[in-house]
Parts: sequence; structure tokens; C-alpha cells
Amino acid sequence: MKTRKAVSVIITTYNDTEYLKEAIESVLSQTYKDYEIIVVDDGSTVDPKPFLEDYRPFITYIRKKNGGVSSARNAGIKASHGKYLAFLDSDDLWLPEKLELQIIHFIKFPKIGLVYTDACSFDGRGILRESKFHNNTIYDGPYDGMVFERLFSYNFVPFSSIVVRRCCLEKDKVVGFDEIRRDVIQDDFDFLLRLARYYPFGYVDRVLMKYRIHGSNLTSNFEKLYTRDFATIDKTIKTFPELNLKNAGFVKKGIGRFQFNFGLENFELNSIRQARQCFISSILSYPWYFRPWLYIFATYFPFAVIKYIRRVK
Repeated sequence: MKTRKAVSVIITTYNDTEYLKEAIESVLSQTYKDYEIIVVDDGSTVDPKPFLEDYRPFITYIRKKNGGVSSARNAGIKASHGKYLAFLDSDDLWLPEKLELQIIHFIKFPKIGLVYTDACSFDGRGILRESKFHNNTIYDGPYDGMVFERLFSYNFVPFSSIVVRRCCLEKDKVVGFDEIRRDVIQDDFDFLLRLARYYPFGYVDRVLMKYRIHGSNLTSNFEKLYTRDFATIDKTIKTFPELNLKNAGFVKKGIGRFQFNFGLENFELNSIRQARQCFISSILSYPWYFRPWLYIFATYFPFAVIKYIRRVK
């Protein structure tokens, strides 16, 4: 009979055999050893089992019909036994002290429901951004405590860095990941918002996760991503009618920031008319946010001036 481990590490994969072994190795390299590894294959067209033979003694492997990352994570949760749940996408990596420092944080602050960490991004050439939060002039953060209102302005939590108390998923409106609307909403963002409604978040100020940038996860389809962000906010408003979120100032501010960021993406890609419309929508949602006012004027400048503004930015 297997001894029940403290942390259940759920690795979801879909046609990612190229990176999956590295992800598993990054878990096996943890200084904290009281964990189980559950690999959930979401119906890959390339069978990963031959690539996992060396890891069979260390992992529980689940293969399921393709249903999206939400259903894969839920399958991992159902098969897990740990007091804590950690999620790792198969193309991301952990640094060795990650779990140890997070468990220490949970012990030190027994009321928190989730602990996340700083992260860096990398590709085949090396590190692209050394920290998500330090020297970042674009977004605020990080935040800890009751972050529900903060999340409406910016989803600042690197998802592959999180560890969650299993008992937090017993709340009716938290449970797990939304499989029904998985193609409409941002499932990570949705899960975090529901969790933040009830539980404080903790933060470890160390780069302990590496987010891989590659062709299949580049945010080139940003219009789809932002559409799903807006749909997630709309779902949250409907999930918690008692909070009257539709009229809350922080929600309007958050929507305004998302619209501005959408406009900024268009501005960078020379879709100037689309960018201008987004900046107008941002101002209408939250007129006290000054950045869209600056950029809306910039959309009327000649292209040479716009190019100079980008370089200065």
C-alpha cells in the first residue's frame, strides 16, 4: 500500500512529449520529497508512454479522451490524495526549492488557501524575462492576502507556480475547473477568481518556476485570449450575484485595463483603428485610468511618430 503523500503534483500534457520529460525531471529534483506525481494525458495523438518508461516507478499515468486542460486537471484532482495540490503544465519547469518554500509558507500562514511564486520566461535560446514582477513597468503586483479585487485588473498569478490546499476545493463555487465553458472562458483565471473570493493568497518572492515560450503557446491569437478574459469576468459577475459586481468600481477598472491591454496589443501590431476603438472602450469603462487617454491621441499621429513612441516605451 502506498504511503499518502502531502503534495499531489498534477502534470497535464497533450502532444508535449518533447517537454514532458523535462517537466517530470524538474519535479523529481525538488528538495521537498513528500509528493506524488500524476501525469494526465489528455488524449494525445502521439502516445507518450514509450517516453515515460524510465519514470514509471515515480508517476501515476492517466490517459483520457481529449477534453481540454480543465478536464485533465479535474481527472488529476480526482486521482490525487495529497493535502495540497500543485499544477504544472508539461512545457513548464520548476526550480528545486519551489515546493519546500511553498510548504513552509503554508505552515507559517495556516489560513491561506493558495501560494504562488515569481517566475521567469525562457525559450530555446535562454532566459527572456528574469522575473515576472521585478523591473516590470507594465503591471502592478505581486499581491497577497485577499486578492479578489486585484485579480479583476490583472491576472498576475503564474499558474504553473501555484499550490492549493485541497480543502479549499470543497467550497460549492470553487470545486475544480470549468469543463463546460472551457472554450469560452480562461479556465485558469476563472479558477483563481473563484478561489480568491473565499481564501487569501500567499506569495513567495523567489523565481521558482520557468514558463516556456514556444510556437504552440505564443499569445499571437491575443484577440481570442482577451475575449475569453472578458467572458471570465462576466461569468464571475453571474456566479456571485450577492456581490453586485456589475456595478463595482474595481470591476469597471479591471475591464478598462483589459480593454486598454487589448488596444495596446493592436497598437503594437499597427492595427491602429482597432487599437483606437479599444482605448475608447477602456475610457468609457473607467475614465480615471490615464494610459488610454495618452494612447488614443497617439493613434492619430503619423506612423513615424508611432514608431518612435514604441521605441521610447
